[in-house]
Amino acid sequence: MASFSYKRIACSVAAVLTCASPPPPLTRAPPSPATDECKAIPPVRASVMGDAMYRLGKAVQAGTEPSPDARAASAQLFRQLIIDFPTFAPGYRGLGIVEGTRGQWLAAYVAYKHYIQLDLSAAEKENVRAELAKLAQQDPVLGLYANGEQAAFNNEWTRVIIVMGEVVAERPSFSLAYRLLGIAYAAQGKAKHSVDAYRTYLSLDKLAPDQKEVAQIITDINYALERKTRRVREGSDATRR
Repeated sequence: MASFSYKRIACSVAAVLTCASPPPPLTRAPPSPATDECKAIPPVRASVMGDAMYRLGKAVQAGTEPSPDARAASAQLFRQLIIDFPTFAPGYRGLGIVEGTRGQWLAAYVAYKHYIQLDLSAAEKENVRAELAKLAQQDPVLGLYANGEQAAFNNEWTRVIIVMGEVVAERPSFSLAYRLLGIAYAAQGKAKHSVDAYRTYLSLDKLAPDQKEVAQIITDINYALERKTRRVREGSDATRR
């Protein structure tokens, strides 16, 4: 199934703000359990693969210890690995597994979601979606989030905003909910709300592999807003003359 593109949403918002011809209806649904969440991000460069694999081995080894402290240390090793190698897919996979064993369902869910954004095989993506479905059964908030994703798949943007509002009311630090809010607001042409949601997503999720892409969307929308403000101001000045 085709992947969803943030850029498509950003262009729609920009077109509305600049009074260009209205964009055609969206032909791509935003993220859902059955779709890729954004354009596949290429894997880590081969030149640094050796270091990444060594660090991965250390994190995995720590996670095999049964004590809570050892698993917490393993999770921290995976997080640092991701910070240093943000497109190294096994880092997200490992973090998802370890957080799951620790009962940190939301953290595991986010890690798996980021993992599925990377350049994976179709079979592996199906495996990860199965893990996500299991996690959604562990925490009602994750099940609610999954329902919101399905609403987004159906272009039910008002429903998405309502459901994500319920999600963040229960879990204010759940970054993916703000990401989906950013998409939903953008789809409705609510540029300022979209920017606020995207900014919250970036502030909460320092491990997100799509940080640069989302930051660029914020820049593009702000630029369109500035152009609109300038045009309104120039129109007011012309009227006064």
